Amino acid sequence: MSHVIQNVDSFSHQGYVAVQTPNHYNEDRMVVGTYTFAVIDGATAITPADIDGLNTSAYTSKFLAEFLSANDSSDMDARESMLAANHAFKSHLEAEHPNIIELGKSGPCAAAAMIKIHKNEVSFSNISDCAIVGFKKGEWHVLSTHSTFHADLDKKLSDYIFTESAKGINVNEIRKTEAVRSIIERNRGLTNVKYGVFNYEPEMENFLTGGTFKAGEFTRIVMFSDGLDWPEGKSTEQSLKMAAEKMTEMGVKNYYEMLKEMFASDPTFERYRRLKHMDDATGLVITL
Repeated sequence: MSHVIQNVDSFSHQGYVAVQTPNHYNEDRMVVGTYTFAVIDGATAITPADIDGLNTSAYTSKFLAEFLSANDSSDMDARESMLAANHAFKSHLEAEHPNIIELGKSGPCAAAAMIKIHKNEVSFSNISDCAIVGFKKGEWHVLSTHSTFHADLDKKLSDYIFTESAKGINVNEIRKTEAVRSIIERNRGLTNVKYGVFNYEPEMENFLTGGTFKAGEFTRIVMFSDGLDWPEGKSTEQSLKMAAEKMTEMGVKNYYEMLKEMFASDPTFERYRRLKHMDDATGLVITL
């Protein structure tokens, strides 16, 4: 572990399709290295394609985590690391899994957030909706970039689902309908066109964000997949800041357990409006 890092609290868990009913497996991954720290969220797979026993999204998360771990001590900063991983993934799929390349935007897809330690400087980068939130001088600051277009698409999808659920249909059943599938496929077709994801396409670079800060500038960095977003925030920024604060105060696992109880108390999705009972969830609280 880098001398800049004092402590890392980490936790990851698969999601649930209903109370006490876990999903197939965790599509999230994390990296806790010496210089590299990352949270990676495989987007819900929309094809039945299988790669070495994993769906395309879980395989994408796994590849990115392994690439970042293998390049932990490289001179690349966070953004350069993500771009290099994107290029390597494309080469890997072309050589080993050309059938997956043929899936196009229906295939591999992930969100990611990472930091990289460079002596006394820290670089950060994110793509899609994995969050990076930093704490300094008594205040939380959202460092990651979150697409309003992506959020609007999610809202339109949830509006449709909850309009249908008001008719007495179970949300999980609605999600299986052709209408919802068509909406999801249409939204996925806009990746790296209107909003960014990690999926091997060179256009990802246009949506990949990043920056740097001095190691002593922030005392804590919290990174997490959207499965740990605080569900009662009145805005994306507030939700991310509240999640970071609670994970820091409670510990990531305890915060996760609190969310699990909250969602279990709302099996019909009436209080906490969401697209799944509980999503895969991964978080890191890093003390600098």
